[in-house]
Amino acid sequence: MPHYLLTTAIVARSQLHAALELQTQRFPEVSVEHRFTTHEPEAHDLWLCRAPSDEHLTRWAAAAGIPCTSVCCVAHEAVHRGSGRTRSRPI
Repeated sequence: MPHYLLTTAIVARSQLHAALELQTQRFPEVSVEHRFTTHEPEAHDLWLCRAPSDEHLTRWAAAAGIPCTSVCCVAHEAVHRGSGRTRSRPI
């Protein structure tokens, strides 16, 4: 499955736990591998996920109430080898 980089508003800890629980129960095809917060130029969360498609990922985020600003498909090689090949789509 491809990797996706999901950009969202900052997610509160309680909302994070609810989103991960929802992912386990209703969206098992989505796998959240890493999440971190950036603070420059403006604060937001970045999520590295695996999913069959960006539609699967955005459906999970919407069901969890996570406000997405973009999703970027990152080739497996780019994540592990730094090739830099990406394709992004604004939400």
